[in-house]
Amino acid sequence: MKRLALLLPLLALAAVPARAEDPATNAMPSMARWILSERESVRPYGWGLDIGRSFDRFDGLQLLIGSDEVLNGAQIGIVMTAVESRGIQIGGLAAASERSAGLQAGLFSMAETSLDGVQLGGVAACIGPGTDKGSKLRNGEPNTPMSHGIQVAVLYAMADRFKGVQTAAFQASAWEIGGVQAALYRAEAYEIRGVQASAFNHVEADMSGLQLGLFNTAGELHGLQVGVYNRARSGAGIQIGLVNGFGPPGDALWLPIVNARF
Repeated sequence: MKRLALLLPLLALAAVPARAEDPATNAMPSMARWILSERESVRPYGWGLDIGRSFDRFDGLQLLIGSDEVLNGAQIGIVMTAVESRGIQIGGLAAASERSAGLQAGLFSMAETSLDGVQLGGVAACIGPGTDKGSKLRNGEPNTPMSHGIQVAVLYAMADRFKGVQTAAFQASAWEIGGVQAALYRAEAYEIRGVQASAFNHVEADMSGLQLGLFNTAGELHGLQVGVYNRARSGAGIQIGLVNGFGPPGDALWLPIVNARF
């Protein structure tokens, strides 16, 4: 019970959004690792009906077929953990696994290494080890495998390398994404191929596709920016908005309405 009592205030920290200038992750990844490292002590506090294995203490519903390390089937409870989840993992408070293939849902949903399927976070959803943006820029690209599917969070969605749809009501963040990244407030990535849509969009390096929002910024643009303010340091593409800037600092061409570079 002591570890579960300690877990609740830690989970509350994940609801605090990342700062705009440091967009990658804050409390979520380290918390995911903490839950996974403590899974042996957290698992006995499951909630429901168990089929397939015994617990020191178990109250509720948990459907499992396989070993203690691999989930094949359905896992439902308050705090649900697995090394590898192949099926449905639902945690009323948190759902965490190293690798998830199927559906993962919880107030906080965390896949430490990769996801192939759907991840839903009532507050936050996280895929990957969560190295912050500064560390990634210094040490190169993350070595995590590419995740595929759909990631949805009410507040905050984060992924390292992702193909599919990533969306959050507040902020969506990724290192590399192919597909759609959307949020109401802010969407950001180091590299994106596809569509990025939010009020504030930022791509640190290569933006190949469409940026749609109020304020759009990109390192290298290959595509289209549509918004009130558009800025790209290099590349080739079209900007449509009230203020459009294309080119390196100090040598950018600024035009209203339409700007283009080929």
